[in-house]
Amino acid sequence: MTRAALAVAVAVAACRSPAAAPVVALSNQAPPVVDSAAGAVPIAQIRGIADAGYPNARRDCRPSIALRRYFAGAVLHPCGSLDYDARNKARASDMTAVAADLEPLLACAEQSIAANRPFITEQRAAGIDSGGADAIVGVREHGALAVYVSDFDDNPCGGGCPEKGQNLIMRCENPRRDRSSDCYTFLQCFHCDTKTVVDLCVFGKR
Repeated sequence: MTRAALAVAVAVAACRSPAAAPVVALSNQAPPVVDSAAGAVPIAQIRGIADAGYPNARRDCRPSIALRRYFAGAVLHPCGSLDYDARNKARASDMTAVAADLEPLLACAEQSIAANRPFITEQRAAGIDSGGADAIVGVREHGALAVYVSDFDDNPCGGGCPEKGQNLIMRCENPRRDRSSDCYTFLQCFHCDTKTVVDLCVFGKR
């Protein structure tokens, strides 16, 4: 999938309760980092990103749906979401602005990993010939924080095969920020020593 062109409309959910995290206009304000258990909520109550999906799909593989299905029951700190669409093409062409919009979510994820705190943050991007989405999720497993990344492509053939749209969830070993170059998506900005696929959802066709 090509992501050279991005269109941006940003929804930043604060790291608080769902009632305190409405969708707002473009904002570079970092979500507050919450240390208490009161800052975490069930993943089903955390606002995800919007995606129309594929109307004739055999399975619902929209990224936020796939994440909430796989991590059902997890209680996480919302680090916010970036929802990219065609409503702000001028801002989307400014990669400096895109990186600035992404930074609060990256900072929240990085701080959450350092604090061993479960979290989720999501991003949707519109490319030249298809759309995609990334996510980083940290969940408690056996007393430690396990980190996963998600990679969604709604049309991997470049516009001709929506039935092949898919969402991958991968376990990320030793996650860390990659500051060696500019980055505009979670998968560019975070490095994993290894990625192990734990869930693959493909739309298919009815």
